Amino acid sequence: MKQIAIDCRLINKGGIGRYIYSLLKEYKKINPPFEFLLLGDPEALSNVGLGEIIPFKAPIYSLVEQVGFPRLNVNLLHSPHYNIPVFYRGKLVVTIHDLAHIVLPQFFKNPFLRKFAKLMMKTAIGKATRFITVSTFSLSEIEKTFDFSINKGIVIYPGVERSVFYKRERKEIDSVKKRYGIEESYILFVGNIKPHKNIDGVIRAFRLVESEFDNLVIVGKFEGLKTRVKDFYKMLSDNIVFIERINDDELASLYSGAECLLFPSFYEGFGLPAIEALACGTVPIVSDMPVFREILCDACLFVDPNDINSIINGLLSLKYDNELRNKILSESKRVMGKFGWDKTATRTLEVYAEVLGA
Repeated sequence: MKQIAIDCRLINKGGIGRYIYSLLKEYKKINPPFEFLLLGDPEALSNVGLGEIIPFKAPIYSLVEQVGFPRLNVNLLHSPHYNIPVFYRGKLVVTIHDLAHIVLPQFFKNPFLRKFAKLMMKTAIGKATRFITVSTFSLSEIEKTFDFSINKGIVIYPGVERSVFYKRERKEIDSVKKRYGIEESYILFVGNIKPHKNIDGVIRAFRLVESEFDNLVIVGKFEGLKTRVKDFYKMLSDNIVFIERINDDELASLYSGAECLLFPSFYEGFGLPAIEALACGTVPIVSDMPVFREILCDACLFVDPNDINSIINGLLSLKYDNELRNKILSESKRVMGKFGWDKTATRTLEVYAEVLGA
């Protein structure tokens, strides 16, 4: 049986973590004719129940990661991020989610880190037998930045776990709101609090409409937020609720009870929270940019992330125009048919098989 190793060190880290966990969960259901070796923290992987776990905790982007990468005698390695082991000589599949570190110098200001990211991504694309990316937009960004053979890259959309992310009942919503001290209505933001996520704009827009919306709920890892957001402490109040760790059932309830998901990011390779919100019957307000036009079509409300007034108008339009809200939600049924982790996993397994000639 062919052996496939998967680097799972980022399984608890944001969107990439969701990607890794969901693939492994679906692989277990599908039970493909491969033997899996999972590289990562044994404790974090203990509940996966798929294949052999190889302990490996080296930080990503580190020298330790490169010199300490386990010596593998496998048929294929899948790296879910571009931090590949540069000395690995076997068949390689890499997932590249976006080019944020390269194309957003205004947010990633360290020139050494930007050059390092570009070099690593170039190396990953060069060494990969095939690489996967998460949207046609991301593929076009990669094509503009790097040279590679025309059939090397493939788009496979991430999915949504529909058994978890669905419209929850009022009692579930109220229970989660009570647990986190959320009273009355709320705007929701979900995502890692990185500079390009525009959390500054989210908070400033809420401050200008808080008489119309009782709370802003921010879900995500927010280390460093205090130093990045201007006048952060002046923005704090009882009606801004920060939640750093939450399970998926609680998150689905928060999506379901929100007035909207506010997601005016400056850059995304895909934007999974917007799809999860739609699955829970909540309208996403997103930035008007190509990737959201691609994946959401008309199942959202577009705003200009650089214009606070545009964000505010979007919030107020959605609150008071039920016809607009219902129109967007009716479009969601058509859009959501494209997204399922079962589809993502099946197509990814097909890539493995193509690479292995199986």
